[in-house]
Amino acid sequence: IQITVTENAGDLTAENLKNYNVLVLVQIKVEGGNPPDPVKEGIQDFLKNGGGLVVIHFAVANCQEWRDSIDLFGAMWVNGKSTHDPYHQFRVDVADETHPIVEGVRPFTTNDELYFNLLMRPDMHVIMTADQERFGHTVAEPLLVTHYVYNARCVYFALGNDIPSTEPPEYKKIVAQSIEWAGCRR
Repeated sequence: IQITVTENAGDLTAENLKNYNVLVLVQIKVEGGNPPDPVKEGIQDFLKNGGGLVVIHFAVANCQEWRDSIDLFGAMWVNGKSTHDPYHQFRVDVADETHPIVEGVRPFTTNDELYFNLLMRPDMHVIMTADQERFGHTVAEPLLVTHYVYNARCVYFALGNDIPSTEPPEYKKIVAQSIEWAGCRR
């Protein structure tokens, strides 16, 4: 996997993205949670032209004012509804052992923020979960999910709050295999 990194949301135009196979979004720094139209159009054109998309952790919260981002990213943070427990240790379970993204990945323990109550597309395919205790019952929160937009492969991975939370070898393997899957190479 060869990676080009940018912190400039303005680089996400159709012209710039045509040189890549997969777009990985960790964070989109935009004023007011709404990217400029050329960025929105660039991401949509990229997916329409066969590019893959991998969205990680906080990127779903960066674009809350871009209503259509849920269709592309698969999930959206909703102020006043979405939340997470304090940073803590929890177990990540594999819900679909047959999916190519988790080939060779076993359940693991991580220290991270466990997001819950995200708004998600109803057609999301859940691959990994973590248990969240709420009101006396256990809920398997989706952490790794896939969907398709314009026939493009899209992944949302809810883990990755900080450097220590990305250190488990399983985390790194999931990100690499998500990129390969979104790029139709897995």
